[in-house]
Amino acid sequence: MLIDGLNPTLAGELSDRVTDYLGEAGKRQLRRRSRKGVECELVAAAARAVLRLKRQAHDLVSEAVSQMFDQLVRDLSRFQRLLLKKLAAKLPLPWDVKLEAVARGLQVIGIWMCLVQDLPLERCPCVGMFSVTLVRERIEQEIKDLLDATQRDLQYGLTGV
Repeated sequence: MLIDGLNPTLAGELSDRVTDYLGEAGKRQLRRRSRKGVECELVAAAARAVLRLKRQAHDLVSEAVSQMFDQLVRDLSRFQRLLLKKLAAKLPLPWDVKLEAVARGLQVIGIWMCLVQDLPLERCPCVGMFSVTLVRERIEQEIKDLLDATQRDLQYGLTGV
């Protein structure tokens, strides 16, 4: 599968990963559906829902821990209860890794669906889920490179100034 604008090796790896997830028969079935215009947006929505479920589970656990400590230790200050709640929300839960893996798998399948339909990657909803972060990281790297270059300019002096 050669996709315009995507490294052929990467496109092949993406296709292989979809096969890992769905098997050959599932991949063929998805490819047939993709030709009929199956939307990656649905797959992206499912991935976002999985990640939302993860956040909601953390909120529930944090609330439960807070309430449990309210009952066990009655003289905790409001600030201490808030600290407990925040800490409980940040601790990894047993299913976090699996939920993240499901979301990533859905993203891979969605990206592959867009490629099969010859949609530009910049319009792919699954790519869009992480493109803002990638763009921000790239901009920050460019700014760091610019600052490094200007630091060298200042250290070694500007010629003709």
